[in-house]
Amino acid sequence: MTKKIRLNSTQSLKQLLEDVIKSPTDFLDNQLLIDSLTAQGKLAAFEDASRGIKKCSLNTLKERAGREFITGFTELDELRNSAKSAIKTAQSIKNKPKPGTKADLKDKKGKLKYELQKVRERNLVMTHFMIQIQRAAEVIVEKLDCEKSKILYRRELEIIHTKLASAGESDFALLLRQESIDE
Repeated sequence: MTKKIRLNSTQSLKQLLEDVIKSPTDFLDNQLLIDSLTAQGKLAAFEDASRGIKKCSLNTLKERAGREFITGFTELDELRNSAKSAIKTAQSIKNKPKPGTKADLKDKKGKLKYELQKVRERNLVMTHFMIQIQRAAEVIVEKLDCEKSKILYRRELEIIHTKLASAGESDFALLLRQESIDE
């Protein structure tokens, strides 16, 4: 193989990777190309006669890229990773279920379940914080010298407790209050 063909092969490979990045949907049917993007060695072994890309060893490709590109093989490898990412994104868009179908509704249901679980976890943490604040307020109220203020603040704390209970957190609130009494 002549030196010019080898250089053209590396340039053609770079151009192919840039084309994949620009329009990945055009390459979704090319499974050989998609497979070659998974590893550096597979990229070096990729061959496409119609584009003038010849296969070679990884070391050879690195050496050629070092001579041809400013950043050497790093440039080619970054293009490979970008092309791989672009293909994955295009595949996920292509495989996304059509709106209103059973698969789409299942997908939405899974996402909503996940979001609901996160909201529940957050609410649990927030309720715990509320109980801690309520405990701290109770301690402060007991340290007050003025009986009138104690009665007023106890009433306010009872309102907070009632609101927590009405929000469905009564079991959790009672459990945490019991823990504070036990301590």
